[in-house]
Amino acid sequence: MKRKILKKLMSLLVCVTVLTATFQVSAKSSAIICNLVSESGNASESGNASVSGDASVSGNASMSGNASESGNPSASGDAADTDGAMQTPYTGYDYTDDPCGSSKSIYDCLLDTLGAAEQELLKEYKYSKRIRKSQKSDYLLDTNNYNQGKLNSYFKRIYGVDVNGTCSFVASTTNIEYYTRKGFARTLDHSKHKIIFATMVNMGFGSGKLANKGGVSPKELAPLLTKYYKMHKKVITGKSINSPLKSTVTKYNKMKKPVIGAFHAPNGNRHSVAIAGYYDITVQYKKKKNDTKYASKTTRYYVVNDGYHAATGTKSGRVQYISEKYLKALVKMD
Repeated sequence: MKRKILKKLMSLLVCVTVLTATFQVSAKSSAIICNLVSESGNASESGNASVSGDASVSGNASMSGNASESGNPSASGDAADTDGAMQTPYTGYDYTDDPCGSSKSIYDCLLDTLGAAEQELLKEYKYSKRIRKSQKSDYLLDTNNYNQGKLNSYFKRIYGVDVNGTCSFVASTTNIEYYTRKGFARTLDHSKHKIIFATMVNMGFGSGKLANKGGVSPKELAPLLTKYYKMHKKVITGKSINSPLKSTVTKYNKMKKPVIGAFHAPNGNRHSVAIAGYYDITVQYKKKKNDTKYASKTTRYYVVNDGYHAATGTKSGRVQYISEKYLKALVKMD
């Protein structure tokens, strides 16, 4: 009898032990599974850093910082800073044999040296050709070349606003500074050229009337120059003209005065620059391969401050050269 009772007790004890062990294992397993779910859930939340941390989206420095306006002519920026976005190509003459080509921008038409201008002209002629002479204007004025991108960046630092299409204001800054330095009408000198630029931009864009147009036309620029000088109690009037262009530049050069030229490239880009002088380049060429005599043609290349370089005095990059065929309007200051 005692043996039977003892045997039952032993069986009962084994069952209890087994049940206890099973419960512990299942509990531990449950804990492990919950922990895995919890960790995987947290991982999916912490993984959201790849979304909320979109530095490439929110940090668009290349857009807001006008990096393209740092002065690189190849940048679309302002040169687009070309007094505006792409416009319908000017069709005033046939571009078929144009040295720039029908799809080239203003950057391609602006040349760094007189030699490059001469070579560009020679490419227009098929047969025997040569440069006969390059006649300089009475004066090559020592106007300063100011970098448009740097001036735009300065404006943003002061006013917190991105501006583009400011080439007319850069050219105005060049001429206004020159007028001060040479005594035609004293306002602000070279050390304050950034203030000149900011003043012109505020007058042109500040009212909102000319904003979001990508620039100002010669007709819009002229009264702004008049207003600038009136602020400084000077009687200087800005005036825009579409004709005559060549003789007007010659006339003002003889008076040692720069003018502002509005140039149109074959692809429709527009850009305004200060004109410091010119070269009349004469090419002798044969119309036909077997001709014994040479014909001749003279083309004017304007010497300009392109607004893409930053150079004063005799520094490299102060002036560039561009064909007369791209000049469409002028703004003069009297």
